Amino acid sequence: STGKFTFLLKELKAGTRYYVRAFSESNLGIGYSSDITFTTASGIPTCGRTYISNLDPTSAIGESTAYSNDGCEIIESGLCWSTYSSPTTSNQTITHYGPMEGAIGGMLYPLKPNTQYYVRSYAKSEFGISYGPEMTFTSMSGLATVTTSSARLIGDEIKTGGYVYDDAGTIILHSGVCYGFSPNPDTSYRFEHTDEGFDTGSFTSYITKPYGSGYLYIRAYATTKYGTSYGEQVKIYIQ
Repeated sequence: STGKFTFLLKELKAGTRYYVRAFSESNLGIGYSSDITFTTASGIPTCGRTYISNLDPTSAIGESTAYSNDGCEIIESGLCWSTYSSPTTSNQTITHYGPMEGAIGGMLYPLKPNTQYYVRSYAKSEFGISYGPEMTFTSMSGLATVTTSSARLIGDEIKTGGYVYDDAGTIILHSGVCYGFSPNPDTSYRFEHTDEGFDTGSFTSYITKPYGSGYLYIRAYATTKYGTSYGEQVKIYIQ
């Protein structure tokens, strides 16, 4: 018949450009319209930038977004991360959220202390998987930051101390000063040391004047479960 007609084009491929034209057949032959073109929707979700917060030596919080496009249904979304660039869901280091759309976020764990990581969001539909922009972050070292106070001889004691001003996202187990007549004293059996507790902030140490003469080397320390860090070395001459 003459007039307007419609037809549903089925079984098309996602994200594909097609050419289409109408035709009409009579006993005199077939006539065609001009071509038009269209491209089918990709059906692949869109992923957003990932933001990192709550860093500590072994974990972090990642937050991002995942959105469906052109009516596609998200069947899985989450974050993937690795010590190598361009992490994918095959890296086996993923935070999985199921068929979630919109804001996504969760714990990245376990991480290695003082290590650079690459992270990006992902989302899957029946038509494929997409990834968000890649971001980098470095986990905290787990080692505290400490400085050493100057040393002063008061009678038979030496007054010194230090300041623990960064706990590196973990717990301070011990802090104090270590000292000896050799440079760079540490907490090993070769040197003496004090233990002033497990808080951040300033602390004062009193060292009983040791036997002998010469320069006594002193430096503050702070210990976490990830290791011991030291402040700068100071020295005082005793005789």
